[in-house]
Amino acid sequence: MSKTPLVDNFIERYRRAAVFEADKALAIVLELNAECIEPLFEQRDPEWLHKAFRQTDVTESGKTDMVIWHLIHAAPSFWEALQDFWAALEKRELKGRFNLLEQQRDDLLAALEEARTGLAWYQETYPEAANGSDDEAMERIDVAIAKAKGGAA
Repeated sequence: MSKTPLVDNFIERYRRAAVFEADKALAIVLELNAECIEPLFEQRDPEWLHKAFRQTDVTESGKTDMVIWHLIHAAPSFWEALQDFWAALEKRELKGRFNLLEQQRDDLLAALEEARTGLAWYQETYPEAANGSDDEAMERIDVAIAKAKGGAA
């Protein structure tokens, strides 16, 4: 696995969008300094990504920082490519979170259905011990199951 997955992914996308020489030069310099630049991509702050090359020592050479800073200014496709990259990354992360939530919902639904089965068994096996609270619990479980399945409660 790469040490710089964000920069690598961005550069791959950026190269496809790069039409102008400044864009191509910037892609090369970013790739050569990927390990130094990865933390800037992790912050997901486009303004800081640009300012950092002027205000801090991002790479091992201040001259390289200045070259990158100037190329960002000169590269017409950089900002659009960066915006598209972060939007795609956000979409992928949201999809992952959504899939996780769906799995959690399915797990909770299975647990509710098991609880319903157990409560129904208890009410049938020990009718003398069952009371109104059992019926209330069964109703709440049925409503929760219906909601989880997307039906009306």
